[in-house]
Amino acid sequence: MRARLLLGSLVALAACAPSVQSARFGAGETAPRPAEAQVRVYQQNRPTCAFTEVGWVSGSRRLPTQSPDAVLAAMRERAKQMGGDAIVGLVSGGSARSGTEAAGASDPLFSGTVVRFNDPGCTA
Repeated sequence: MRARLLLGSLVALAACAPSVQSARFGAGETAPRPAEAQVRVYQQNRPTCAFTEVGWVSGSRRLPTQSPDAVLAAMRERAKQMGGDAIVGLVSGGSARSGTEAAGASDPLFSGTVVRFNDPGCTA
């Protein structure tokens, strides 16, 4: 009984999280970044140091009450799992409005390319 309640709670929490889709480029796997690593986001500018494209990531809301910040945080976490250091070329592909006109589950809110810096010491 207790296990069913815990499983039900976990399923309900997962359904409340933003929806994130991703795909890797090429056949190679890159090791995930450490949990404490920060994934940078570049919307208009690009990093100044050399990088390799790892894949793409996009995120959308499951619920109209979810903020764009929550979607972006989930995308950063996925990029980290993919071995990325940054998301470049971030674009808004859907509605970022709130209230009754909020993006639905099928509207991508953001998308971008996941990259890994060639120099581990790169900070830009």
